[in-house]
Amino acid sequence: MSVTSSPAAAKATPNYVQKPNQDDKTKTLEEIEAKMEKIRPRLNAVRDAISSVTQKSDADPRTALRKRLGELREKQAENKRGKQVKIDQLNALSNSLKKKIADLKSTQDKLPFKTLDAVEAQIQVGEAARVWIHQVG
Repeated sequence: MSVTSSPAAAKATPNYVQKPNQDDKTKTLEEIEAKMEKIRPRLNAVRDAISSVTQKSDADPRTALRKRLGELREKQAENKRGKQVKIDQLNALSNSLKKKIADLKSTQDKLPFKTLDAVEAQIQVGEAARVWIHQVG
C-alpha cells in the first residue's frame, strides 16, 4: 500500500498561532460591555430583591440570640481580665514572700545559734561563768 498525497493536503495552512487583530479585540470587548450594560439593571433588581428578603429584623429570634451571645462574650472577657489581675497580684505576693523567706534563712544561717535551746544553753553557760567570776573575784 502506498500513500499518495493529495494536492489539497499539500496546500494546508501551517500550524502556528497568528497574531490577534487589535480591532477585532476592541470590537469584541465593546460588544461584551454592551451586553453587560443591558443585563446590569436586571442584576441590580435581583440583588435588591434578595437583600429585601434577607434583611433581618430585631424580632428575629436568631438576632436576639446573637446579641445575647455577644453580651455574654464581653462579660466573659471582662471576668477573664479581672481574674488575670488577681493572678498577677497573687504571683507578686508569692514572689515577695519567697524573697523574705530566703532573706530570713540567710540571716539565720549567719547566726551562731540555730534554735531556742541553743540560745538557752548559751545563756546558762554565760550565767554560770558570771557566777563563777563573782565567786572567784
